[in-house]
Amino acid sequence: MTIDYELALVRAVAELDVVLRRLIGHPVSIVGSWLPEQPRPTFALTGVLAGPREPVQTEAAPAYATDRRVVAELAVRTTQVRWERVGADLEVPEPGVGWRGQLAEDAPEGWLRAGVISVGPGWADLLRAAVELIHEIPGAAIETSDLKQKYGSMRWYARCPVPPPRRLTPEGQARIAAILEASGIVSWATCEDCGAPGKLHDDRDWIQVLCGRHHREIEES
Repeated sequence: MTIDYELALVRAVAELDVVLRRLIGHPVSIVGSWLPEQPRPTFALTGVLAGPREPVQTEAAPAYATDRRVVAELAVRTTQVRWERVGADLEVPEPGVGWRGQLAEDAPEGWLRAGVISVGPGWADLLRAAVELIHEIPGAAIETSDLKQKYGSMRWYARCPVPPPRRLTPEGQARIAAILEASGIVSWATCEDCGAPGKLHDDRDWIQVLCGRHHREIEES
């Protein structure tokens, strides 16, 4: 399989730009790179302001106080995970049947169970990205009690074990909490059906974040 990595990178950057504009509230500069020997693209951002922990109102998400740098970091990692699956046709395939079980199996033991994941396949890459970021925290561990969609966004109910692992510092616990919060924020700009950039749609009997294609399919059905 031959992939045009240069063109794939252009498309990945375009997707990430849409997501960040909807979530961060101001333009962000993105520089990307993707060499054939790299399994996924890399991105460097400038212009993401941390600012005080005060509510930020953006195009896609309700006002939130989570550090925008964490939100941007998770959006970047989600884009990397998503585009790692790109094919020669430069299309990113949707997660297949059984993605919940595979995600739970790939996560560290005890972090996720397929039976508690009640969201659409489009958020699989977002979940996988969040698990990666949490796993990079020394001593990190979480226990998930519920993971569902509510009022359009993802709600991930998880906590650190009690007592927490010895290596997990208070700063590490705070970062885990920030990543869990950020997962709900990033979901506001991520199609729940396929993972492409999406918008919140409330023009039916339910509220859901969908890309243009999946919203049209529902309207035409």
